[in-house]
Amino acid sequence: MQAKKIEYDRLEFKKDQEIPYLKGTRIRADAIYVHDYITENRTPEHIAKDRDLSIQDITQAIEWGTANEGIIKKVLEREYKNRPIYKK
Repeated sequence: MQAKKIEYDRLEFKKDQEIPYLKGTRIRADAIYVHDYITENRTPEHIAKDRDLSIQDITQAIEWGTANEGIIKKVLEREYKNRPIYKK
């Protein structure tokens, strides 16, 4: 049985990026998933209201984040290590 490919019509990948952005914004899906949803423990409805986005935008960002935690972890670790203050 072949895995079902999930389409995210509210997310877009920008050039050379592993994490998508919400279409028409500068907000990466991991900011919604990791910061707002996981760390701050906010509901999708609360996030949508605070960020002035649709619930569908937020839901897709959370769904993508849930399905791609490994990618998020890898990218965030790489970005953290590449910050000038942390370079040795």
